Amino acid sequence: MALHEKLIRLAPALLAIGMGGCANMWDDVTARNFKFKDLYTRKDPVTVLNTSDDGDERAKALRSLTEPRARGGTEVEQERTIEVLSRAAISEPQPCVRIAAIETLGKFQDPRAVTALTGAYEAAGQLSGDAAANVRCLALTSLGQTKRPEAIAHLVRVAQTPTPTDLSDRERQQARDCRLAAVRALGHFEHSREVGDAMTRLLQTEKDVAMRDRAKETYAAATGAKPPAEPGPTDPPTPTAPTPAAEAFQLTGATTNR
Repeated sequence: MALHEKLIRLAPALLAIGMGGCANMWDDVTARNFKFKDLYTRKDPVTVLNTSDDGDERAKALRSLTEPRARGGTEVEQERTIEVLSRAAISEPQPCVRIAAIETLGKFQDPRAVTALTGAYEAAGQLSGDAAANVRCLALTSLGQTKRPEAIAHLVRVAQTPTPTDLSDRERQQARDCRLAAVRALGHFEHSREVGDAMTRLLQTEKDVAMRDRAKETYAAATGAKPPAEPGPTDPPTPTAPTPAAEAFQLTGATTNR
């Protein structure tokens, strides 16, 4: 059935659901595997992840997962949920599914989420081109959203890693975007001396204007203070006038040389 015919048939239901504020409803309806009954029934996310290969369905299932510990769930549920999200964030072949897992992990307070997100950043090279770069940036963003102190070291390392010069223009831009994402993510860690010190070092050494501006914002967010002044240009030494003795020596030398 063509999409416009599908929408005409579903118009009354879509109007009712839209007025109710159903998030992601449009994405659901326009998905290639949409079924009318899906508007009224919710699939169990674990069942979907165990039985479906459809990227849209798997991504939606991962985004629907919440942290069991935060809602009074058992430690077994917590461990299984972390395991499912970690596996998807690190090894899922479909980028949209991997991204959904990474976004969900950013909402978890479990320190194992930091491990999974760091692994997702490192494993992004399994993907190609823009997909790999997007996954890296999103993993850094989610690390900041966890606000877990264990995430700071990795974010600082990425932020302070110089952009390689032996890359194509596109690759250099992607590396720069990752560094900017790391610096922004560090702004989530309030009252962190470690972040403040890292931003101070960055301001002292970084030549990229956008990076320095972002570092100032992150320093202020993390410390609640104004960023330190950046080092100014080095003034050339002021020439000094020769002393009378030096002038006499120059004249004597000049006479002797004759």
